[in-house]
Amino acid sequence: MMNVHHRTHSHTDRSAGSDGGLAQRVVEQVKRLDVYAKPKKGFRVQTSSGAIISIIGGAIMFFLFISELRLYTNPEVVDRFSVDLSRREKMLININVTFPRIPCAMLQLDAIDAAGEQQIGVVLHMSKRRLNSDGVLIEEKDEETGSPGGLPQDYLKPGYCGSCYGAEEKPGDCCNTCDDVRRAFAGRESLRNAEHTEQCVRDAFLKKLLSKAGANEGCELSGSLHVNKVSGNFHFAPGKSYEQDQMHIHEFIALDTLHFNVSHKFNHLSFGKPYPNMVNPLDGVQRDVAEGAAIINYYVKVIPTEYESESAQDEPLKTNQYSVTMHQRPISADVGALLPGVFVVYDLSPIKVLISRRRKSLGHFLTNVCAIVGGVFTIAGILDSLIYNASKSSHRRRSAAPGFHNALAP
Repeated sequence: MMNVHHRTHSHTDRSAGSDGGLAQRVVEQVKRLDVYAKPKKGFRVQTSSGAIISIIGGAIMFFLFISELRLYTNPEVVDRFSVDLSRREKMLININVTFPRIPCAMLQLDAIDAAGEQQIGVVLHMSKRRLNSDGVLIEEKDEETGSPGGLPQDYLKPGYCGSCYGAEEKPGDCCNTCDDVRRAFAGRESLRNAEHTEQCVRDAFLKKLLSKAGANEGCELSGSLHVNKVSGNFHFAPGKSYEQDQMHIHEFIALDTLHFNVSHKFNHLSFGKPYPNMVNPLDGVQRDVAEGAAIINYYVKVIPTEYESESAQDEPLKTNQYSVTMHQRPISADVGALLPGVFVVYDLSPIKVLISRRRKSLGHFLTNVCAIVGGVFTIAGILDSLIYNASKSSHRRRSAAPGFHNALAP
């Protein structure tokens, strides 16, 4: 029994030793796959040139990493171009302009486009605000542009019904203002002596009174226009305008246009909804006219733009950018009857700009970081090796020189 027990233990020990030797051989074979061989501590050589290269390499890695991190956190803006194929669309024009030397009663905004549509005395989404000579708001309540030239609406007697001079559409129609008379005669016959009718004489007299009362006032006009997406213009001019025989006519007989100072400032002008970092060239632009009247033309090239945000769920924003040039012409008494004002003439580009914001993926960022670290580390190692080998070669040449041995001889 004792001999059997001894043989059993010996067989177990040999098996354990055999297994341990196999594992050791496997570990040794795996070690041969290590491409990063480590020298022993006693065989490492540290030099001052290697330290300098290490510091410079570390600094380069840090700055390149910060640069890559900024590119990753800030989306890249990509611009592309294509032909604008949109049809039958409306265009939004946002306006905020200040005229420091023109009372609101003398100022009117009209819009005309190449399709023949005219918006006279724009009412919808537009408002006027009176300003004093210092540019401070006189009253908080906005004044709608729909009133005839800023005239008060309560100057007529209750129940008053002005004559339409035979141009009314149906019996009982009233023409209480000069505009009502012009609209009644529009498309029927020319009312050549409109300024001599009761309504026009009364309105002209009231306008003259208001203009004198507000001679030291200014006006801020703000709001938006919806126009056809075709070429056209909108302008700020004195007096009242109307359409007759498909012509746009301004009536300013009662106004001294030579004193109509069109000094102004565009607080904001855009053609469409805004998007991040959008630039509007006319924002904050101010033009001063020293004296007299002038015609100031802004020639605007509108560029259709489609903006895509980072989120794939958001619909592309359709808007417009623009570029602008300006021309100013003074008006003197010997020039003739010219209409002073500020005219914005716009034309549309057939090329559409597609703007998209794209953020780099995390995998792309990590790949670039690894490339930065590996590249700088490799180049730094090559430079250190070159400098170290050059230093050793120079030292060996000095050691082999005869003068070096004689200097060391006793």
